[in-house]
Amino acid sequence: MIESNNGMSEEACLDIRRLGDVRTILGEGPYWDVRDQVLFFVDIRGYRLWRYDPGTEQFSSWETPVQPSAITRTVDGGLLVALADGFYSFDEATGMFDLIAKVDFDCEKVQLNDAKVDRQGRFVAGATDKGAKAPLASVYSFDGLTVTELDAGYTICNGPCWSPDGKTFYLADTMPTNEIYAYDYDNITGKISNKRLFADCSSAGGYADGATIDADGRLWMAMTGGGILACFEADGTVRRTIETDVKWISSVQFGGPNLDKLYFTSFDAEAAAGYPPDSNSGYLYVVDGLDVKGLPEPLALTPQRQI
Repeated sequence: MIESNNGMSEEACLDIRRLGDVRTILGEGPYWDVRDQVLFFVDIRGYRLWRYDPGTEQFSSWETPVQPSAITRTVDGGLLVALADGFYSFDEATGMFDLIAKVDFDCEKVQLNDAKVDRQGRFVAGATDKGAKAPLASVYSFDGLTVTELDAGYTICNGPCWSPDGKTFYLADTMPTNEIYAYDYDNITGKISNKRLFADCSSAGGYADGATIDADGRLWMAMTGGGILACFEADGTVRRTIETDVKWISSVQFGGPNLDKLYFTSFDAEAAAGYPPDSNSGYLYVVDGLDVKGLPEPLALTPQRQI
């Protein structure tokens, strides 16, 4: 593992560890649950929701009725999951998923992909074109009652996240543009405006995938295909890159009691047809020693049934 800072490369005193032997087909959506001090993540193509407990180093999992994309805890202590076609409540004890709100799109062509909660509790999810070729995807906001389309024209939405004050919203279009965009975000209404280029990742050695924000307002992104963890300043410049031995990394999330550990998911390229294989990919990893802290993920508004 090599770290690059401001164009200079040096051996970094970081510890990157694989956690257990669970290998996902398409690991995504890591979410640090502050309440229970555990990490949730999903296996999109494996139709599974996973829970990792660092205290016991044990994994638990549940089968999902359709492909999952992301999970979060709600204000009332429940769990809310974005699956391919909409938003579901989830009961850990029974393993049951209960559809709350469907998203209005053609499920034969489009499905929800990456998602996170804004500072006011809205669950914001970007979609993806299943063929990964056409700009058929939109980004949606679920406030517990209503699903609202925020913007359209994406092919593969990834990495939704916000600046610490919630006033800037970031979203990547992984393919074909490989660009990260920034929007002005209205904390009161949840509307977005003033779309602009935040960073062009075409020369970064990978594709912009899942992302998170640290306590200083820097954006951390998994650059899939390149095995790189990239840290961007608020002006879009690259502050730091960390090269890993995991080619097909997919998303990142700060966790741990002090939110100073960076977890990242990855996917098994052999199982996900069309990608060159990499024996290190598909597992869950953690990075220690970054000397960076994240922010606790906001709780989602308690959902009210639509269906």
